[in-house]
Amino acid sequence: MAAATVCLNIESMSIPSAAEPFLILLTGSAFALAILGALVLQHWSERANRVFFIVIVQVFIWTVSYLNELISSSLPGKLFWANIGFIAITFLPVSVLTLTLYFTQRTRHLFAWVFSLSIVPVVTNIVIWTDRFHHLFRIHPRMAFESGLLLLKNDYGVWFYSVHNVYSYGLLAVSLFLLGRSLIGAHSFYKLQTWSLILGISIPMLMDATYILGWSPVFDFNFTPVAFTFSAIVVGMGIRRYRLFNVLPLAKEVIFASIEAGVIIYDLSDRLVDFNPAAGEILSIQVNQIGQPLALALAENPAVLEQLCCEKPGEQDSHRLAIEIKHAGRVHYYRVVKSPIQSLQTTRVIGYVASLYDVTEQERLYQEVRKLATFDPLTNVYNRRVFEELSEKEIAKIIRQHRSLTMIMLDVDQFKHINDTYGHQAGDELLQEVAQVCLSAIRQSDIFGRFGGDEFIFLLPNTPLSVARRVAERVRKSISQLQMVNPAGNYSVTASLGVGGAALDDDITFEKLFAAADQALYCAKQHGGNMVCYEMTRAEPGPAGPSEAQPAV
Repeated sequence: MAAATVCLNIESMSIPSAAEPFLILLTGSAFALAILGALVLQHWSERANRVFFIVIVQVFIWTVSYLNELISSSLPGKLFWANIGFIAITFLPVSVLTLTLYFTQRTRHLFAWVFSLSIVPVVTNIVIWTDRFHHLFRIHPRMAFESGLLLLKNDYGVWFYSVHNVYSYGLLAVSLFLLGRSLIGAHSFYKLQTWSLILGISIPMLMDATYILGWSPVFDFNFTPVAFTFSAIVVGMGIRRYRLFNVLPLAKEVIFASIEAGVIIYDLSDRLVDFNPAAGEILSIQVNQIGQPLALALAENPAVLEQLCCEKPGEQDSHRLAIEIKHAGRVHYYRVVKSPIQSLQTTRVIGYVASLYDVTEQERLYQEVRKLATFDPLTNVYNRRVFEELSEKEIAKIIRQHRSLTMIMLDVDQFKHINDTYGHQAGDELLQEVAQVCLSAIRQSDIFGRFGGDEFIFLLPNTPLSVARRVAERVRKSISQLQMVNPAGNYSVTASLGVGGAALDDDITFEKLFAAADQALYCAKQHGGNMVCYEMTRAEPGPAGPSEAQPAV
């Protein structure tokens, strides 16, 4: 780009002395833009600098065309150069907004946005170049001398005011809004960058507004190209001094959007302020829900809502199981960490930020370890340790309520013989079948577990001895009816059960109850097995003996 491209035919024209300052001003602007464009080309690798170069080219075209418009002495000539200028003028707001989007890192689907935003400028230029057929852009253009200048009186029409002006100022206003928003909470270094762009947009806007409203210092002379040249220089200084498009002021927004963890920001009134894409996907919330109460925005996620609204930072139980959320057809687990947001000027809390960390794998590992620590891996019933812990708690509750309590011990008869004859795999399958029979015979409030080897144990709260004996007998009969299939031959099995009961006025302990059930089981084994025996925790009822139900033959 060189200033020599400016099409001046000054020697063949008589230029009034009053016009010379304006022509010199525009010529100087053209030279300054050419130099600035050359400097920006040195930073061509940055995409934002490429857009800035396009802005410079557009302002250069506007400046040169306006210069030629002023020099031209005929109405067709002035209209031609004015129309050339409008090619740059109509697309300039689109380029400025594109530059702003690069600066604020809102580059998602940018090409599609630029293409869509360029439709109106394209149509406007068609209207301009066909204006003589409809006069939508200019009603009655003419020439007139003002302040020693032969100026073009455009007499703009409805399209200029209702479409071009509204659209152009709208795009520039959006650019200022995005830049103004980026100033909130920005570091002072980044604020200098942002202000250089705000000034670069605001000054030409104000200058163009004064021209359109007829408030120009020189009537009908448009200083906007000069103002844009000044703005381009300001932005160029920002590129050189503040690395305007290399160190981006909204890097925090880029990070916010790219964080894999879900992030939610809400105010003291529990209203949704912002969230990143990850949170939107996790919690199924939309951008149009910003501003809604959390109770409404997170209605489908009550567990998350409870942690955000009902707990203060630092009071969350770090040992609590993670929150279960189903999205994308799978169950995921998240840990919610909530932190206060303090004002930059004071220490006053103005809101909260909550992060949702995906701990699905950790939670599954935790549940697996917890399951191994809680359940017997072969039969999937409580192991001995957990059974004893749960029983101790249940016994303490029964003592407070003064209710009856019984315990049943079960031992598979001739289990060693089955293992030796049919193999350990057959023994494992048998224990699994026995466990299922036992589970099907008890209530949800009862406690059942594998005590070790071929022994199982029951705790039946609020159950008198007579009822527990019937339960044990039902289990014994069901086990005796099992028919186990094995390649070495089918076989049946029996079990011995001992029922230990506790008197209401006895000082019940787990040890006493277990001793009674264990003694009853010993009695059943001594009588040949396949039998239910019982014993009370205190000696008065007499020694252990077989139940009223006779052993199966």
